[in-house]
Amino acid sequence: MKIKVLKLKQGLVYATLLTTMVMYIPAIYNSGLYSLLRYVLFGLMGILVYLTFKLDFILKHSLTKKTLLALALVFLQYVVSLAFKLRFKVGDLTPLAIVLMMVMVGGRVHFQPREFKKLCTVYCVGTVFLGMMAILTYLGSFSLSVNANAITGKNQVGAIVAVGGGMAFYLSLQPMRRKRRLIYLGMAALILVILVVVRCRTALVGYVLFCGILLMQRWTRKQKRRAVMIGLVVYICFFSTINHLVVDSLLKSTDLEDDELTVSSDLINQLSTNRHERNVQAIQFIRRQPLEGALFKYSGIKLIHNYVLLRLVRYGIILAIPYLWIYFVYLLHCIRGVARKDDSLFNMGSYILIIPMFCSLLEPSAPFGPGTVEIMPFLLCGFAMQRQIYHP
Repeated sequence: MKIKVLKLKQGLVYATLLTTMVMYIPAIYNSGLYSLLRYVLFGLMGILVYLTFKLDFILKHSLTKKTLLALALVFLQYVVSLAFKLRFKVGDLTPLAIVLMMVMVGGRVHFQPREFKKLCTVYCVGTVFLGMMAILTYLGSFSLSVNANAITGKNQVGAIVAVGGGMAFYLSLQPMRRKRRLIYLGMAALILVILVVVRCRTALVGYVLFCGILLMQRWTRKQKRRAVMIGLVVYICFFSTINHLVVDSLLKSTDLEDDELTVSSDLINQLSTNRHERNVQAIQFIRRQPLEGALFKYSGIKLIHNYVLLRLVRYGIILAIPYLWIYFVYLLHCIRGVARKDDSLFNMGSYILIIPMFCSLLEPSAPFGPGTVEIMPFLLCGFAMQRQIYHP
């Protein structure tokens, strides 16, 4: 009976992850099926939580306990905001609930190493398919173009695909046959190309940073010097010839949701699609209204693309504490996991958090959102926590 229940839980994990990716396939995302699949996804997650929920487990482990406390404080804020008619975003509450669910599910559903690797492989293949479908549907081919902003749900697709690429690269470093290693490296390289073509700049840099940290930890000093030399030669011989195409594609900024944005001469604004300017405005606003933030009236600033600054502006310093606290809890968890230099299979979750954590510097919802996009990193985080509990 226990084996059947375990298989059911594992099957639900597969179904949840596959539904997350299928939702963003262009033909579905742009149709009524997207809304239907959202309900299916929440249903699957609800069943998973029902089968794995154990309050003792949540309260026993530091990560889940702190997440629950932050969620409770944010929910209390929501109730108070209804009573006093304060400006509160429900979208800030839901991702924290999903994070708690996924960490708990990862900590309570057991996978053998081979089963875990199979789960990760399926997710990697799914993200490659999702990225290719987005390119072929919206752009028609793998070509560099500033028109990549026409891709609907570009940031969501980029976040999912970058995590899939990080997982493929991480798996390629595990002990395995050379042929399989090349397959994982091929998927990781293809996802790198997809991120460049789709122009998901934040996710791209986070992905490259993730790969770089892994390699720097593994390589000897001699290997690092050799890599730098090879990189310089490749750049001089190849990238310098197409440099203007890559730079134009990645730096020229026209965001469909912001009519006023133009190609800026400022490099930081080009890289961040003029978001840096809004971050400066946010800091100035916080200085003027540090306590109440924008609880009573609109700040006048367009969407701020930085997780910490956005919450400080929305809620003020005091009411933003739960958001900042849980943010730094996971940031420290990521740093400690990486600092241990344990790149074993089940510790993938500690490393993969690098990507959403970096994205939080230039995105409004990362590392916990938007919506269900970041399900996989926190599920992996739960698997890593489970392994540390039973195999310290």
